[in-house]
Amino acid sequence: MNVEKFQSELSTIYTQYNETIKPLIADIEAHCQQFPDSLFNEIRALNDHIARCFTSNMIDSQIAEELKKAESHVLRITFDCYKYLDVWFYDYIKKFDKDYTDKIDITLIDNGEFAPKFRKLEVDAIKMIREAKKLESKDKQKSFDLYQAAYNNYSDLEELIDSNMSKLNWAKYRKKVKWTVTVLVWIASVVISSIVTISIGCDEIVAFFTNTFER
Repeated sequence: MNVEKFQSELSTIYTQYNETIKPLIADIEAHCQQFPDSLFNEIRALNDHIARCFTSNMIDSQIAEELKKAESHVLRITFDCYKYLDVWFYDYIKKFDKDYTDKIDITLIDNGEFAPKFRKLEVDAIKMIREAKKLESKDKQKSFDLYQAAYNNYSDLEELIDSNMSKLNWAKYRKKVKWTVTVLVWIASVVISSIVTISIGCDEIVAFFTNTFER
């Protein structure tokens, strides 16, 4: 393998690593607060194959094979990054549902525009992931594309939530205040009713004893 071709293929591998994998890893660390061990193993394997290309007495066919294996690890790393992030986003949306959609009417958020956008992005992402899982052993490239598309959908969904968070929190606060006022009004009505009942009861008791002694 001539030097120019080797450098070109090596450049392609590291361009993919710098422009795609590194941002995805940064996203994983930001969201998950950890670095999955499987990614460490894949990155180590990637660099191991590239390092072998510089071993003395390596013939062109061997170098080409090592570069091919390195490229497969690049794909595997990218694949795994999307899968990790898709799982994180799935859990994130479930927590959001528990904290917000189960407690407030999100159809009122952003003049009714938030809810349909939210559900479409969520449903489409889930469909993509389900289809991607089915295709993992049949069509890896198609599966990869679907995981990537699901990640893009989830990223848009996260951005949608973030941009409406102040409105969501305000709606949640208003509902809490409304519930608190309702409870206080109920307690007040119970107290007042009790006082009235006791007052009426006392009047009847006084009247009873008054009438009794007058006789």
